[in-house]
Amino acid sequence: MQQLETELAQLINRYSLGEILIALRNLCKIAHENNPGFHWDRDTDALTGAIERINN
Repeated sequence: MQQLETELAQLINRYSLGEILIALRNLCKIAHENNPGFHWDRDTDALTGAIERINN
């Protein structure tokens, strides 16, 4: 868990929130393709909505 927190902190320092959300959305798409049973598509939809709100 510490490694994840470190990686996220580095992303936040380097990129905008929109860029991070886009990267997370892309990871959710890959995760859904590899394991649709966990319903990663719902996370993808939620991230898409957040990205749209940030961009508008």
